[in-house]
Amino acid sequence: MYTELSRVVYSYCQCRNKERAWSTPPKACVGFRGLPRKTPPRVSVSILTYLPAAVSRLKDTVCHYAAMTDVVDAILIQWNNNEFKAPYLGNCINLAKSNDIVVKTQVYAQNTLLNRYLATEDMGPLTMLQDDDVRYGERAVRAFAAVAALFPKSVVGVNGRMAIAYKSPGAVARYFHPDKGPGRYLNDSLFRIDGRNTSKHLYNMATGTTSILRRSIIEHFVDVPQASKDYISTHKPTCEDITLHFLASNMTRQPPIWFRLHHDDGGELDKFGDGDGLEMHLHVSNWADLRANCVDRVASDFGRFPLVQTNCRLDLHRSQLKHMGPAVW
Repeated sequence: MYTELSRVVYSYCQCRNKERAWSTPPKACVGFRGLPRKTPPRVSVSILTYLPAAVSRLKDTVCHYAAMTDVVDAILIQWNNNEFKAPYLGNCINLAKSNDIVVKTQVYAQNTLLNRYLATEDMGPLTMLQDDDVRYGERAVRAFAAVAALFPKSVVGVNGRMAIAYKSPGAVARYFHPDKGPGRYLNDSLFRIDGRNTSKHLYNMATGTTSILRRSIIEHFVDVPQASKDYISTHKPTCEDITLHFLASNMTRQPPIWFRLHHDDGGELDKFGDGDGLEMHLHVSNWADLRANCVDRVASDFGRFPLVQTNCRLDLHRSQLKHMGPAVW
């Protein structure tokens, strides 16, 4: 009998197997009969942060992951602020050490989201890149590890809010959020306000809030065209999340996996008054145009459009996760 997570992965594989015209299904989906009955690999948690006002929240998050004895192997704090001293995490470090979890802090001279991809030497084979305003429960992190290990060529993201649609080859991109008209993530005729089916021009991605992937993919960020890296360093809002998906798709010819969780299993925390808010796209004028232009400019830097089409997502709800324990695999 399948575990609940295995059932969801099985459904995802069925969906991907129907998309052979767009991409080769993952190797794990060929004859999939359930997740391996073994403990998932441990995950390195890499937290990009820069706000002195959010240090208390950061400490809570580090201590939270430091207690995940069999789930987390390292916690990397990427302090993206050279004007303030990196926070002291003494109690959390002691807790992590007692659980055989390494905690390291990397301080950067320049505040740029490009730093998210630079400290690979401190990351384990399986890494969760996350912002400092999200936090996930142990069951969710176990599920992340199992899925990312099963699909090593894909970026696993928890916020599949981005969809890029081209009306025709060579046309200007249109950028959508799934909860905003005129399109949604599964941007087909059942969901479009205008009733048109544009799935053949749909390229889904995930936001940069949280990404679970192999370190080997992150290590190749050095191969990203210099123009794209320069843009990330000099602009805000920037294109670092879109660039990661271009890199991964260019390497593996696989789409990302939108791993949809119930909010009880983790996600966004209350933000401090840092001017950004949880939803940057609500605070920046012409956000959709900026992101659409970002897709076009990154495609120009890469010299091709490697994003892989998919209409599939891995949808896991609390009712399914609640049955999962340390030994389900």
